[in-house]
Amino acid sequence: LSLVLIDIDNFKIINDNFGHMTGDRALKILADMINQNLRGSDLAFRFGGEEFVLLLTDTSIHDAQVAAERIRESVAQILSHDGTNSFGFTISLGVAQLDMNEEGYHLFERADMALYEAKHMGKNITVCAKKP
Repeated sequence: LSLVLIDIDNFKIINDNFGHMTGDRALKILADMINQNLRGSDLAFRFGGEEFVLLLTDTSIHDAQVAAERIRESVAQILSHDGTNSFGFTISLGVAQLDMNEEGYHLFERADMALYEAKHMGKNITVCAKKP
């Protein structure tokens, strides 16, 4: 099992510059990209304002990173129109694989730390968590 945390980069700026309707459009675009890139056995959840959690069953960290990168690259290529403005956005991702001796909340914490690292490395990047 692997877990991917996704956060829209600079989401507050999207809302502040283009309005909350455009922010909602960005969330829908991301949700569509996630759904297009997941298998039937995977699960996706919205978590918080602009974050998503993906649970990738029977998936190594390498394969989870490949899936995460596919989503990241797809989102970065989209230029959307809200009727008035054109806008694009990027996402940062943290990836972790469940260790056999690990509790589920540790998996989430490690993915969250990887996401935090991605944000500090300049955003629009996927970072894999280190093993526990």
